[in-house]
Amino acid sequence: MKWMTRSLVLLAAWCFLLGGMCTAELHAQGETITIQGTVTNGRGAALPGATIIPLEQQRAAVVTDNDGSYTLELRQGTAWTLRFGFVGYTSQERTVPASATGIQRLDVRLTAGVALNASEVVADGERTKPVQRINPKVAARIPSPRGTIEDLLIQAPVNFTSELSSGYNVRGGSFDENLVYVNDIEVYRPFLVRSGQQEGLSFPNPDMVESIEFSAGGFEAKYGDKMSSVLDIRYRKPNASKTRITASMLGAQLQRDWASAAGPNGHKKITLNTGIRYRDNSYVLGTLDEGGEYQPRYVDVQGYATWDPDGYGPWEFEALGIYGQNQFRFLPVRRESNVGNINEALRLTIYFDGQEKTAYQTGFGAFGANYKTENHRIRWITSAFQTAESETFDILGAYWLDELERDLGSDELGEAAINRGVGAFLNHARNRLYATVVSSALKGATAWGQDKGFLEWGVKWQAESIEDHLSEWSLVDSAG
Repeated sequence: MKWMTRSLVLLAAWCFLLGGMCTAELHAQGETITIQGTVTNGRGAALPGATIIPLEQQRAAVVTDNDGSYTLELRQGTAWTLRFGFVGYTSQERTVPASATGIQRLDVRLTAGVALNASEVVADGERTKPVQRINPKVAARIPSPRGTIEDLLIQAPVNFTSELSSGYNVRGGSFDENLVYVNDIEVYRPFLVRSGQQEGLSFPNPDMVESIEFSAGGFEAKYGDKMSSVLDIRYRKPNASKTRITASMLGAQLQRDWASAAGPNGHKKITLNTGIRYRDNSYVLGTLDEGGEYQPRYVDVQGYATWDPDGYGPWEFEALGIYGQNQFRFLPVRRESNVGNINEALRLTIYFDGQEKTAYQTGFGAFGANYKTENHRIRWITSAFQTAESETFDILGAYWLDELERDLGSDELGEAAINRGVGAFLNHARNRLYATVVSSALKGATAWGQDKGFLEWGVKWQAESIEDHLSEWSLVDSAG
């Protein structure tokens, strides 16, 4: 009984204390003041979205309505500092004294804090040429069976149709839509090429190159009218004499640079850049599906010479000579290819008799005279290109098309189970092409002072003679 009495007394005491605290809290919360007003600009227009921040309790900040009005409730008995702000206007601070009670009216007019004066903006720049510069030294570090300057174009937006061919296409075009220039002279690829293994060495020699520029479209009119791309190559004028020899399982190369003694002003009167290339791709071709004896032989000799009669200009003469011989002989023996899928696995086996022989002989020569002054440049170039190409083959083939065993439990899994058909074919060709291209061009450029203007002009004459003799047919006989 005493325990119950003591509990009731304690409970009454707790209720009295809690009631007093709640009453005190309600009394404290009731002691507030209300700040009302509008925020306008210097012309009296309302500023909706302006901020009013009590610096002593920033979480109580409010923003003005669409008409610029606001209402802010704060604790009474405390001095408050209100900051009024709006984007682009100078902020203002107003003080509410601790003695303020009830509802207080506080209107604020903000003044523009940023003044924009009328100004003129002039942009002056030069249009960027759509040309990509490529470092020719990268060619020596690219593992490729081609070994040509076109290997560098893997950095550019081009597609190669074969890892053995130097032909490439841009934006889905054909390989013959791409221009290739060496020292402002257009060069050509073989015409009768139909596969990468027949092609051999391409025209430019990577070890003789000084600079490479590539454009995938939108290039200057001086390059011609083909639509796809242009590859502009400059051969090097040596500053010193040196020799370089490289060899591998695919061939060898000799590079020789020579320069005469420097004149009083440091210029070289005579420079000579020569290169000899030999390539044999039989090691690579032996891994193809079509087995047989491959005999590819590619030889290339190039020389580029310059002569400055005075050693300091303004005249300079240059000559470029190239001879290339590509021979490809193939004696096919057997080819085996598996096609189809897991539901229908097929094997095509072909046995061959005969041979294919392709040969290209290319000669190229060019002579140029350059006249340079501080503001003028004139260049005359005459060149001649000649090629003799032949493609002959008589290939007799007999083939079998077999269905393979697909039973995973069979000892003959993957072997021929059913013969679908047999047949034979004979391919014959005697194709020959002779082409001669002679051209002469006069080009010039004039500059009017520094950054005042630049004019480039040119005139070109070109004659072409092409004889193409084609004799090609195929005979196919099948049964099954």
